[in-house]
Amino acid sequence: MHNMGRGRGDLYLLDVERARRDFPSLKRRMVELATQWNARNIIIEDKGSGTSLIQQLRTEHHGIPYPTAFLPRDDKITRLHAQSARIEAGHVWLPERAPWLEDLRAEIASFPHGRHDDQVDSISQFLSWHFDMRSRCVQFARIGGV
Repeated sequence: MHNMGRGRGDLYLLDVERARRDFPSLKRRMVELATQWNARNIIIEDKGSGTSLIQQLRTEHHGIPYPTAFLPRDDKITRLHAQSARIEAGHVWLPERAPWLEDLRAEIASFPHGRHDDQVDSISQFLSWHFDMRSRCVQFARIGGV
């Protein structure tokens, strides 16, 4: 799970949590993190246990935002390549220090041949969702202004 923030057009990775959890623990932790970070959006991959998590969070009131289902269109490598220009341009920031930073850096450095790729994939999915939603808002504003 990643918590991202925004500022002046840039995106900041605020927190990372990696853990294997059973479904009840996963749902409970998702609610805790959304509350802790005062989340405005919750994006969940609409596959596997994510589909069940989306459905349950949508039907139960937890005082958190309605979760957004995200179904990736391409493979993990293609998704990251689609976001690489934004990352290279300096629009995605990591903290200078964090307990999870070295593991994340190692995963990024070994992608796509590393043992793990879920953090890289989660970040690229968020970036895809964020920039896709931003472009939709701009198009909507143009139509509304006509």
